[in-house]
Amino acid sequence: MRRAHLNGCGVQILDTTKQKEAGVQDMSGTPGIEPNIEIIDATELAKRLQVPVSWVRQRATSPRFLSEQRIPHSRFGRYIRFRWGSVELRKWLEKCSEQ
Repeated sequence: MRRAHLNGCGVQILDTTKQKEAGVQDMSGTPGIEPNIEIIDATELAKRLQVPVSWVRQRATSPRFLSEQRIPHSRFGRYIRFRWGSVELRKWLEKCSEQ
């Protein structure tokens, strides 16, 4: 199983065995932290949704779309990241599939 671990330089992907060796805490049981969340970029989200990367970036950041129509995302400076497996992203996908 792979999980994203944020460090000072960006996002580093560690598998579970390497997490234990590196002393990374499992936060899945912590209140307020959702289990099985993966931090991905626009390119990876575009691959998973089978849409162009430009479509993902536009839907995440363009002021043309209402806030509920935008893809839920987080900003790290100029970088946009998405929380794959989060409740917010699931709700957004459900809304899109209903239309």
